Amino acid sequence: MPKKVFISYKKEPLSIQESKHLREELTQAGYEVFLDVKKIGVGTEWQENIYKEVRDSDVLIVLLEPKTVRSEWVQRELDLARGIQVSILPVRLGNKEFSDRDIASVQKKLVIDSKQYGTYCSEQYIREHLTDLTDQDKAVIRAKNQEILTAIDELANQTRRNQRKLAERILARPAQNRAKARARHKTFQVYDIENKLVSIHLATGDLLDIDNIELDVIVNSENDYMQMARFFENHTLSSRLRSAGAYSQSREFLHDRIQEELDDKVQHVSKNPPVAIGKVIVTSAGHPDSLLVKTKGVRYIFHSSTNQIDTTTEYPFQLRPVKKEQQISDCVRNCFQELINVDNEDTPVFGEKARFKREIPNHPIKSIAFPIFGTGHGGLLVGDVVPAMMSAMIEFIQHHSFAGLRDVYLCVYSKDDVEHVKDMMQSVWNSYVQKS
Repeated sequence: MPKKVFISYKKEPLSIQESKHLREELTQAGYEVFLDVKKIGVGTEWQENIYKEVRDSDVLIVLLEPKTVRSEWVQRELDLARGIQVSILPVRLGNKEFSDRDIASVQKKLVIDSKQYGTYCSEQYIREHLTDLTDQDKAVIRAKNQEILTAIDELANQTRRNQRKLAERILARPAQNRAKARARHKTFQVYDIENKLVSIHLATGDLLDIDNIELDVIVNSENDYMQMARFFENHTLSSRLRSAGAYSQSREFLHDRIQEELDDKVQHVSKNPPVAIGKVIVTSAGHPDSLLVKTKGVRYIFHSSTNQIDTTTEYPFQLRPVKKEQQISDCVRNCFQELINVDNEDTPVFGEKARFKREIPNHPIKSIAFPIFGTGHGGLLVGDVVPAMMSAMIEFIQHHSFAGLRDVYLCVYSKDDVEHVKDMMQSVWNSYVQKS
């Protein structure tokens, strides 16, 4: 089976010319090469095809010239390749047009400065621009062109090794102190303003491992820049959701759909991050064939801005979770309000400029699951958060009506916290029962 190569480049005259010659030479050498020759903005189907070609590639070659850094699509293709462990081979074009410093600057801006680049000059370029070189100098250039083939073979093998390791890490379940997966460790009954029953359940363990649970919405406790954790950081809910929305049950990478929808929505809602603490942004649950959508049946992710990235500190920046009771309560209430808005179609899941619109079953939302805000990377104790979350849930339910909501889940991951959380939820519920 031939190795697959994706050529990423900015549509500038030199890159356009050399990319076509490079494709021809690689094809003659037995490689399967994808080179996009269309113009930007052809449509969603075209964009999906680009992502599919990157996913299916063994090596991504990025052609380097100073203007390459201005290409949004080169950046996207590189980001996707990095995310799914497709090896990247930078290839410098030209011989006289730009300096080593120019290329070093390009590599740094594209975050590929740790990778050694190859060089490529086509026969057309040699004839038209290097007439003053000796035959020996030209032979050296052609030899460097051949080195690209050796590099592709080595990097293709590296891609396959790294992707196997990535799939194992992504789908591995961090077991330390994880509670047994149960949907209803304890249930508390609350009635909405129309006297319809809504049950608040204490769920335990990893939400994605719980069987016999139908979830329409999972709340993701996210930072105010709305950047989800990377795939391999599988000890965070953010990463687990991102992966489960991008991979199929058979471990095939489909598309980093949730993060890209989130990027689109942030641009639509606030133009630029950060978004306000407490703000909730709604996306789908990922690719239609993903584990989260097709296997688990989840329809929406509610991304709640509950963690502030403190950019005043030195890198790496500090993450500061919401701590005040009022802020925690607002985050819960805003999630419920978005639930009502989605049911009433007041909050479109996909904006007008969304790249990946699709149909989502539009029956009323029946269930929503919350993590305990700020107790993961945020470092808060469950005792700092659970009373405020439970109180906000009960108060909102009692004062509102819902089209279909019947089950609310508050999920605790650590087995060390289960009984403590249950006691706190019971205490809050008892106080409301006594008042009513």
